[in-house]
Amino acid sequence: MVPLILLALGFGALAYGLSSRVRSRVDDYARAIRAAHAAHREADVHLANASRAVGVERPSRSLGAVASSPPSLPAPVSTGPVSVTRVNDEVPAAQGVDHAIAAKVANQRAAQSTAEAAKAAQTGAERNMAADSANRVIARGKRIEEALASLGVGQCGVRSYDHVTSQIRDAILQKLHTEGMAVTGNDPWDIDTQVAGVKLRAVWDPETLVLKLIVTASSLFAPCSVIWQRIDSALRGIIGS
Repeated sequence: MVPLILLALGFGALAYGLSSRVRSRVDDYARAIRAAHAAHREADVHLANASRAVGVERPSRSLGAVASSPPSLPAPVSTGPVSVTRVNDEVPAAQGVDHAIAAKVANQRAAQSTAEAAKAAQTGAERNMAADSANRVIARGKRIEEALASLGVGQCGVRSYDHVTSQIRDAILQKLHTEGMAVTGNDPWDIDTQVAGVKLRAVWDPETLVLKLIVTASSLFAPCSVIWQRIDSALRGIIGS
């Protein structure tokens, strides 16, 4: 049976059965575009949850966040086989950060699958669908960055470090580890400072070479200025002042 997506793209059973090469290429394209669409759905759900957290909390520059009246937004609903927990009107900023990062990861998967689909595309319909997918990745990426910035302010702001290559990134993570911090994960990385319950999250964008540090847990015993002073002191020899 010819997959429905092939019929939508104008392929009939005859064309599909012309040769093994045609079947292989079309199957590769269909598989990649389906994966891209699934990643788009997952990213949209996570971003909706992250945006809701941004709207719920109006954080100050000090520790914690001051909640304001939440906007009347409908709770996002997952479509398809996406395992995402709904957030409610009481969602803390830290959970919003998790959703924003999950949206970033899913968006990266969508970008990768889109690139694979574009490579396999040969017809006008295929190229248009791949181009539309790419545009969605770009537009969503901007919204994710805005959400991360807004959510990060909920603890102690977001520190962005430019021109961070993979080598510099690894050096930064290793330096934090040698400073006594526990570093786990792999883009994003969770960083437990082992002091006063302060925790951070590191997110690295390989395309823009920007590393972001976001405080996800803080304490009255560790003001934001103290947190960043320790981090800046540890990283000064790697990335400068």
